[in-house]
Formats: sequence, structure tokens, C-alpha cells
Amino acid sequence: MSHTICLACGGGFPDPAQTCPHCGHGNPKQPQHDPVTNPAHYRQGTMEVYDCITGMGLSYTEGAIVKYVARWRYKNGAEDLRKARWYLERLIEGAAHES
Repeated sequence: MSHTICLACGGGFPDPAQTCPHCGHGNPKQPQHDPVTNPAHYRQGTMEVYDCITGMGLSYTEGAIVKYVARWRYKNGAEDLRKARWYLERLIEGAAHES
């Protein structure tokens, strides 16, 4: 099932829904889901995760943490949180060696 992203609050909900269950606004249409160029699980909120990661100049490891935390509710659930934790542990280990 595809999802619509509410332009008012950024919440995701199934396309057949007529109103956003998070804020009650009508069902605004986002661009169609394209798993390569426009994946729905990275379009939550007001900016794409890629734009956030590159805009902040994050490293690969930092970007992976942001990516998995941003998408966990919309893609792989707790598995994505475990992936984020794996990368976070590596980042902490690296920071400890720099100190």
C-alpha cells in the first residue's frame, strides 16, 4: 500500500484515507512514489533525508544514522533502529579513539 505525506504536518498515512490522522487536514497529494528517485520513506516532513545529510556535510557514518532514524517508522521498523545503533556505536568508538 502506498502512503501520502501530509503537507501540513509531515505525517504519513495510507493513500485511501481522506484526512491526515495526525492533524486532520485533507488528503494532499505528494508526487508519486518512485523507489529510486523519490522513495516515500525518505519524504517525511519538509525535506528529503538526502538533502539534510548533504546540507549538514555529514560523514558516511553520521548520514547512515540520520537515514535509518528518519525512515524507521515508514520502512523497516525496529530493524532500522538497530542499524542506526550499529552505526552510532562505530561513531562513538571512533570518537573515543580521537580523544
